[in-house]
Amino acid sequence: MALELESVRSGAESFMVPAVPAWDGGAFEDMTSYWVIGGEYEDTSFQRMVANKPKERHGPFATYGEAMAAWRTKAMATVDNACTRFHVEKIGGTAFWVVGASYKDTSFHDTADGTPEIRLGPFRSFEEAKAAWRAKAMATVDDALARFRIEGA
Repeated sequence: MALELESVRSGAESFMVPAVPAWDGGAFEDMTSYWVIGGEYEDTSFQRMVANKPKERHGPFATYGEAMAAWRTKAMATVDNACTRFHVEKIGGTAFWVVGASYKDTSFHDTADGTPEIRLGPFRSFEEAKAAWRAKAMATVDDALARFRIEGA
């Protein structure tokens, strides 16, 4: 089944994202928690964990911001090991969002124009969000300070 695409504008940018039914405002699951997950992998393909080292799970955190603070701490503590990677994972809820912006520097903390990050969605499946993320990533491929991520269940 092919995804139908629609054009979306964000500021001066225009890009194609999967067409999804409008959200009816209905509730998504509220019982969500955030975890920082990762560890040391065999190599930079990040496919297999180092032998005898299980994946680390830190949390749960009540908010994404709390999880991101923990992620930054883990990321900075392991910055010298190119084979170590952590990510924030949301458990619970059923919506996916594509979130990001063009940032003022490579810390990817403050947006270039000081406005909040762009939030596209909600998407009801990871695949729909991934297609929107790819479209947004390709639309900003020439901007080294642009970064987008998928947040959600």
